[in-house]
Amino acid sequence: MYNTIKVNSIGYQKVEEELSKAANNGNLVIFIGAGISQLCGFPLWNETCNMLIDHCVGKHWLSKEEGEQKRKCAAPIMKMTGCRKHMPKEAFNQFLRDVFGKDVPEEYSDDYQRLKKALGALSSVIVTTNIDEIFDCLCLDENRFYSTEHIENIKIIK
Repeated sequence: MYNTIKVNSIGYQKVEEELSKAANNGNLVIFIGAGISQLCGFPLWNETCNMLIDHCVGKHWLSKEEGEQKRKCAAPIMKMTGCRKHMPKEAFNQFLRDVFGKDVPEEYSDDYQRLKKALGALSSVIVTTNIDEIFDCLCLDENRFYSTEHIENIKIIK
């Protein structure tokens, strides 16, 4: 059974205490999505997919009509997959490196340093599917896993 803490104005201090205790005891698992990377100047998935569509149209891997059709897709994964099958594999990998393999833009560097410091101070497991590497320096190599095969013997209890 999971412990759930209901957040309201009266219970906020209790939530803060429980999170602090869990982090200090090494019992906190933090799930980080792309939103945290957006705070550091990286695009969200839908924006990335639209950039990929524009890239494919510009390289003539998709027609303008095909690009507009893909843009109407609600699910970013469908946009990404739809583009990927029309382009060379290395071109797709290079696109991802161009978008996500860069340093944090200067205007976001203070936000990045604050996030890095806050996450680094926690005694926690961090789970993310982010493609960028902005938080890699927080994770020791022996604690870095890339696929389900790597983590099949690890169980999250709470």
